[in-house]
Amino acid sequence: MKKKLNDTEMAALQKKHGLIKVNLPAHFEEYQHGNGEGIWAIPADKEGANLARSDTSNNSYYYPKIKWGTRVLYETRGENRPVAVWDDLRDTKEAPKHREETLKRIMERC
Repeated sequence: MKKKLNDTEMAALQKKHGLIKVNLPAHFEEYQHGNGEGIWAIPADKEGANLARSDTSNNSYYYPKIKWGTRVLYETRGENRPVAVWDDLRDTKEAPKHREETLKRIMERC
């Protein structure tokens, strides 16, 4: 069985390999406020001015389908931690009621 890394070991990997923390919101309100479950990720592809994709480096508790290596779309929020795009999580959880509002907000930031 693989050993689970502690925060110090993860911080060392972050510095060495460019790992970032990305929040996975459990519901739309968490998305709006930038909250959620923090997962480690390796930046992969830049999608736009403030959108990018990353490969997760650990499994999600909120989203059982998001396992190590899953590619997640996230948006950067300046000095705050990046947040997974709410609409992109719909395959792993119920689609949001506010899809159009979410997409409009993302596009306004680009």
